[in-house]
Amino acid sequence: MAHDERNQGPVEPAAGEVEGVDEVEVLSALARLDLEMAWAYDASAEAVEHGGELRSRLLQFRDEHLWHVEELNQLILARGGTLLQARGGPDGHLLGPLTWLVRPFGLVAQLLSLLLNEQMSNWNHDLALELDWADGDVVEVLERHRAEEQHHMAWLSEQEEALTASEPPALA
Repeated sequence: MAHDERNQGPVEPAAGEVEGVDEVEVLSALARLDLEMAWAYDASAEAVEHGGELRSRLLQFRDEHLWHVEELNQLILARGGTLLQARGGPDGHLLGPLTWLVRPFGLVAQLLSLLLNEQMSNWNHDLALELDWADGDVVEVLERHRAEEQHHMAWLSEQEEALTASEPPALA
């Protein structure tokens, strides 16, 4: 609970706030991050030369992040916020273009980039779940999203380890 500096007493959060943090702002930030993650997966999938299982899984993760945006949008809308538009492409976004920057360094670099993005997403979900949400539906959605992010991280780690073990060191 926040404290009023003048009275040194506790101040109740305003409507639509979770312990002094605006619910819509937190949910919107998570939705924007999920959209960024989707474009990063899209960029990586486009760079995979031979398609197959790897490309398919990257596109699946992209679609899961886009679904997260839709679910978060419903929570945002229910709280009077503005919906995040998930249409379009990576123009004006950050993580998709950053993923393209590591493309010349190979697939391992791309997987590591995606893994770092997922770690950032997990960290933000952990922070959001530390808030005292009054609505159990929000907690349920955030916990489900975090579990999916952890699944993404585990899969990316396995792929990176397998590729690193099968490739000779680049700077030998």
